[in-house]
Amino acid sequence: MADRTEGALQAAIKALETAVLPAVNPADPLAGEQLRLAIGYLRLVRSRLDHLEDRAHFELAHCRVLALALREEAHALGGEPAQRLDAALAQADAAVRPAQVRAASAALSAAVSGLVRAAAQGDADLRRRIELTVARDSRRWVTAQRAWFTPLGFDLRPGELPELADALRPPGAAA
Repeated sequence: MADRTEGALQAAIKALETAVLPAVNPADPLAGEQLRLAIGYLRLVRSRLDHLEDRAHFELAHCRVLALALREEAHALGGEPAQRLDAALAQADAAVRPAQVRAASAALSAAVSGLVRAAAQGDADLRRRIELTVARDSRRWVTAQRAWFTPLGFDLRPGELPELADALRPPGAAA
């Protein structure tokens, strides 16, 4: 059976624009604004369908690189943060199917967030190393997010961004 996702999204967008938007009460500007934002997001998803898998793999690769960069600090901190990071890395190594890739990215992200929160209560030098690693290793991720959402028109400097395919190339992948 053919995938009809793109056509279904286009039909939903058209229905919202031609039937729902005109019916929104003009006395409720927030409702109209929110509907236009929803339509814009549906358009974004439709325009990015061919890149969804690339985005998921980029996110996993980014989260994995960051987690590996923080592994030594996590073990220096010890306890649950180190265990969660190791478990999330094992989950990432086993991720194959799209849902597994997304779940592994979420687990790694949660483990890194937990490590940052736990380090906030501990040794200042360790906390600083963790913060610097997160900031340094998140630059490519921020660029990829900006490239992903560029069609929404909120980026102040879209001309400085790489093409989406380049922004989503996982760390270490050949160009």
